Amino acid sequence: MAKKVHDFAAATYPLPTSTSGATGPTGPAGGGSYLPANPPPDNSNNTLSVDSSGNTAWQPVGGYGITSFGISGTGVASTVEVGSTQAAINWSAAYNFTPISITVTCTGQTTQTPAPTGDSSAGTFTGPFTSTVNGTVITVQITVIDPVGAPHVANATMTYSGKIVFGSVVAGSETPGQSLWNTLNAAGSNLRPTRGGSYNYASPFGYDQAFALLTSLGTPTMKDPNGNVVSVVDLGSDAITENGTTQNYTFYTVGSPGASTTYTMS
Repeated sequence: MAKKVHDFAAATYPLPTSTSGATGPTGPAGGGSYLPANPPPDNSNNTLSVDSSGNTAWQPVGGYGITSFGISGTGVASTVEVGSTQAAINWSAAYNFTPISITVTCTGQTTQTPAPTGDSSAGTFTGPFTSTVNGTVITVQITVIDPVGAPHVANATMTYSGKIVFGSVVAGSETPGQSLWNTLNAAGSNLRPTRGGSYNYASPFGYDQAFALLTSLGTPTMKDPNGNVVSVVDLGSDAITENGTTQNYTFYTVGSPGASTTYTMS
């Protein structure tokens, strides 16, 4: 049986008469193209998103999202010392789309609803902001609505914290109080609202490794570089003035006198 050979050279294929690009396929009877009315930007990478109602939109690869959000200002940081004051908190955000609406809230402040002006925005909450309570958190939250009506949320926080102070002191000279706290604070400190962190000592012979933390944080567990629990000695507690704020601190020594090592706290 002879093989049937298609002669491509003899076939004629008419060329399109229009120089415009092809449109998307048409939908059911009475409907238009499934593609959004507006094309994506030139030289961009986009995906076609279709929701449960059949609405379509061009979105950046990975979908719409907030690409950055943060707070700044004089004295503003993720962790600040109790008793400190920040006159204002600035916020800034960027997105990979132009929002339909923006809402920004801040603890104890009037909500802001800036008009969308593109793929970024910024603003300022005027204080003053301050706290004398360890662990107090100021939260700035932004909610933006994307072009298809979905919300996107991001948070930035500033936490007021007491210090954990530490250093080497002459063995037997550790009397809990403001003087010892000042000595330890000058030697080293770790600003954090909870127990934790690493504490490096270079103690010569005859010196103890001492530290103090807020009494409210409880007795810590200290471990040496090998992960072994090291004994701590409770020296007592006293009211301390920290950054103009009265706080109750408990003082400890850790390990053996004259040790030069790093301890981790939990």
